[in-house]
Amino acid sequence: KLICASAPAPQGATASAVLMAKENPVVDAIRISGADLVPAAEVMDELEGQLGSTLDVTRVTRALERVVKRYRDRGYLLVNATQAGMEPDGKTLAIAFTEGRVDGVRLEGQRRTQPSLLRRETRTAVGKPLNFDTLEEDIQHLYALNFFESLNVNIADSGTGGVVLNVKIREKPRGTLRLGFRYDLDDSFTGLA
Repeated sequence: KLICASAPAPQGATASAVLMAKENPVVDAIRISGADLVPAAEVMDELEGQLGSTLDVTRVTRALERVVKRYRDRGYLLVNATQAGMEPDGKTLAIAFTEGRVDGVRLEGQRRTQPSLLRRETRTAVGKPLNFDTLEEDIQHLYALNFFESLNVNIADSGTGGVVLNVKIREKPRGTLRLGFRYDLDDSFTGLA
């Protein structure tokens, strides 16, 4: 780390600068938080050789980018390393992840559809990281039930580190079935629907 401090010099005078160099610390421990989906062992494998060595910011950044990319390729597009830096003790590298946990699902526009239908017919669940591949399959499955004219999902920040899925639906109108019977001398009983 290079820190530069200088004071303005009067016009025509010479200027001077004081440069102080501070060495990057040695990483004695690594603390990983916020990762339920991303196993700490996987992150540690990517950081191979960093423990017990001088902090290499570029190497740590690239390792975390590889881990995040791996999960995004699997459909977890909201996985992100939100923090990577030394703790105040100067010995512990702290790494924090967010995984795009679903904190809630709100259903809008329904008249007859119960929220329990969405819970029963979909694999996207509250408390789990949002997987966009699974969400896409869930939407296709809900359309296949033939209950909805349209179904839109908007993703909003929950304010607590996760997301809220706002599901706006337009239900298909239900048809009416009427039954009747008729009797006459020519046809006897006739059923009508």
